[in-house]
Amino acid sequence: MSDSQRLHESFLGCSQAHLADEDFRNLDTLAWALTGLLLQKTTRVPAWSSCLPDKVDAASREQRFRRWFSTPWVDPQRYYRPFVTQALGTWPDHILYLAIDTSSITERLVLARTAIIYRGRAVP
Repeated sequence: MSDSQRLHESFLGCSQAHLADEDFRNLDTLAWALTGLLLQKTTRVPAWSSCLPDKVDAASREQRFRRWFSTPWVDPQRYYRPFVTQALGTWPDHILYLAIDTSSITERLVLARTAIIYRGRAVP
């Protein structure tokens, strides 16, 4: 099993545990998006596509992410809340610094990212 498949399985398992009532297809795409983001270290969607093991051409894999981003029933707050709550639960007495960063993904889409500053690094 490749690194991308192991990371995907880990994300998918965590997602299913916290979002058990969510459509599996949405969680699967979320897990692949996070896998691509971490392994490729970029917000460029075409780069994420290379992490998917599909035998489909790259353009189809990229289109999968673009359709998922434009789906109205995908709720980022709902997806991230359980993970952020769990991660921050162990920091009750610490000062928290936040940073906001934006990146243009397409002509019509801008990704706004809020990150916690930890040891000089931005953690999404």
